[in-house]
Amino acid sequence: MTVNQQEECIEYEQKVDFGGFNNSGYPGGFPSRVADRIQSIVKSPCLHLFSGSSKIGDVRVDLNHTNATVNMNVYDFLQEDNRDWKFVVLDPDYCISRKDVKLKVHGLKEHVGGNKLAEKLLAQYFQNHAENVLWFDMTSFCFKGFYRYKVYFYLMGASRPVRALTWLKRIGHTLSSFETKECQSK
Repeated sequence: MTVNQQEECIEYEQKVDFGGFNNSGYPGGFPSRVADRIQSIVKSPCLHLFSGSSKIGDVRVDLNHTNATVNMNVYDFLQEDNRDWKFVVLDPDYCISRKDVKLKVHGLKEHVGGNKLAEKLLAQYFQNHAENVLWFDMTSFCFKGFYRYKVYFYLMGASRPVRALTWLKRIGHTLSSFETKECQSK
């Protein structure tokens, strides 16, 4: 695959699986199959945005959940944080039926998809601080400087939408903070 193809997000590996069930007791928590897949991929240091009840990641950012290591608005965190991450995992709210209630959980006014300010902030942060991005949603953006390495589609069953875990990888160079460090799997 050429760099031009990578930048255009043309070729990537796709896999389809049954998503399993969310047994976490937290609406929006990862089904066990999705959590297992993410844990098999990520390496430290790992940042998890919109982490909810998940314990994946060295730093987990969520507005109010007790499993988060940082309780604050994700976008405020991104504007303040300047660390580099081998992996960034994010699972923003999606398919919101009670927008007025659900978004308040994360201190948001809009869902990430279609929110141009959120997309721009995420893109800038990832371009400056992320080697890999794992985005669990119905859709994910392919930011400049990244390519879709793999996409795992999860059939959630019943009337639930298909969800995708998209693995975006940085094109070309490594962030300077990772040039000499060896990262261990979680």
